[in-house]
Amino acid sequence: MRIGFLHTAFGPLGGAELLAATQSRLLAGLGHEMGLVTFGWAESPWRDRFGEVQVRVVPRRSWRDLFTLDRSSKWAPRARRAWPFLRDFEVVVAHSQPLAALLGECGLPVRRLWYCHEPPWRLHPDRVDYTLLKPLPSEAWLAPLREAAEDIRKQAARSVRRRDQELRGTAALDGLAANSEFSRRALASIYGRTDIQVIPPVVAFPTAPPPRQGLRRGGLQVLTLARLGRLKNVEAVLRGFARYAARAGSGARLHVVGDGEDRPHLEALAGSLGLGAAVQFHGTLDPVRDSQRLEELYAACDVFALLPLDESFGLVFPEAAARGLLLTGPDHGGPVEILEGGKYGACLPVFAPEALAEALHAMDGLSDAEVDKRREAADRACRGRYSARAVGDLLTGWIHR
Repeated sequence: MRIGFLHTAFGPLGGAELLAATQSRLLAGLGHEMGLVTFGWAESPWRDRFGEVQVRVVPRRSWRDLFTLDRSSKWAPRARRAWPFLRDFEVVVAHSQPLAALLGECGLPVRRLWYCHEPPWRLHPDRVDYTLLKPLPSEAWLAPLREAAEDIRKQAARSVRRRDQELRGTAALDGLAANSEFSRRALASIYGRTDIQVIPPVVAFPTAPPPRQGLRRGGLQVLTLARLGRLKNVEAVLRGFARYAARAGSGARLHVVGDGEDRPHLEALAGSLGLGAAVQFHGTLDPVRDSQRLEELYAACDVFALLPLDESFGLVFPEAAARGLLLTGPDHGGPVEILEGGKYGACLPVFAPEALAEALHAMDGLSDAEVDKRREAADRACRGRYSARAVGDLLTGWIHR
């Protein structure tokens, strides 16, 4: 079968883009003829990730855009330039909005699908159950988040025409898939569709979990890995770790992998909390280019901790489980499904650093036998649900439906 993926752009490494590349390789390996149509393409780092998949890059701008009558979306004239590239496929899968909605309206004689990596919650804040959009605690450190939530609501109120176009176009699609049950519920609430299938991302598991036994005592080595933006809530991890380290002793360490606009704030906060050498910021580590260094960090750590506000799945959690790390995540969104509500890791309130501190102390007190039991159970569960074989069956079934 000839299958085309449609996505806005492949520039800096991003979660949705990495998952699209993984799905493309998976389907190509199953014998499908794959193609990619996009509006931005960086040969590095993406060419190696897509292998032999044919990539067609559509110009973002044209002088003809000056004369378009449809100004409701900057993507509408761009999308029209993409349609000729999609006619040769039997199935086209959009990996982003508003392209999915525009695909639904385009009238191409192909099967038109949308794989949703994250519900468009900024456009529908009243329909998606995100923590950020609920009343937040009054602590001073949460003031920027309260302001961000208010800005999102104001922007959504100004986007009526765009929202109507998206609802209309999405209703015309032949099928929708969501990356988690959390996302499926959000999409059902927004679009009123009952045909949404849950297809989790494929996780690139190492062949076997690394050999580990018990914990290295004298202070946990904690890893957090995320793009450093406010919605990833790394500040809560820093504050919780500081409480833990104050009691655990000088051996405790927090390793922060990632970069983003919030990094200067987080580095200053680490200093004000008196953490000093107990926290190390490693910057972004490319899973391919920096794979050895990243694996060394995984091996040096005992616990993975992240408390994001906006996570519809959370690929970093099964990746950490596959490296033998104990898991600590939020009590909200997609990570709760990965951790099965606490069965495979602690699910904590995201605005309570003291809860993270207590969870780390509790892990510190586990026997080596219990630590190994938890590691093995989490790794086994994640491999069973998110392996290429398990997800491949779901993905091909959805595309062929």
